[in-house]
Amino acid sequence: MIEKYKKILHQIVKLKFLVSTPLVIFLSAACMEQNNQVCEESTPIGFDITALLVDELDCVLIEQTEQDQQTFKITSQSKFEELLTCQTPLTEIDFENEFIVGGQVKSYQCGSFKEAFSERKCDKIKIGVNIQPQDCTGITDVLFFVSLPIEYLDSDVEFEFIKFEL
Repeated sequence: MIEKYKKILHQIVKLKFLVSTPLVIFLSAACMEQNNQVCEESTPIGFDITALLVDELDCVLIEQTEQDQQTFKITSQSKFEELLTCQTPLTEIDFENEFIVGGQVKSYQCGSFKEAFSERKCDKIKIGVNIQPQDCTGITDVLFFVSLPIEYLDSDVEFEFIKFEL
C-alpha cells in the first residue's frame, strides 16, 4: 500500500513539474517582453548647445586626437576651460544643475555638424549626432555638445553618429 502511495506521489510530482515548467517559461518571457516594452520608450532630455560653443563662441578642443571618435563629460567650469579654447569668453555653465556631454568625431567625407539630440532610454542616455557630408574631399573633425540635467551624471551614455548621404 505504501508503494502505491509513493507511486501516486511520484506521478503528482512529475505532473506538477510538467505543468509548472511551461508556466515559468511563459511568465519569464512575459516579464522580459514587458521590460523591453518599457525600454523601447524614450524621453527627450537636455539641449544641443553645439551652436553656442562652436558658432557663437568659436570653441575648439585644446587637445586634438588622431582617434576617429573622442567623447567626454564636462562636470566643472575648470574642466570646461581645460578642454576648450574659445575666441569669445566662455559662458558660465551652472554645473550644480547640469553637465555637458561632448566630443569630436572624424568625418571622412568633409562633414559638418547638422544637429544633436539626447534622450533617456531605460537607465541609459543616448546621444545622437547627425553629420551632413559636404561636397569636398577633406577629413574634418565634427564637434558636438549637449547639456544634460545633473541627475543623469552617473548614467551610461551611448553615442550614435548618423551620417547622411549626399
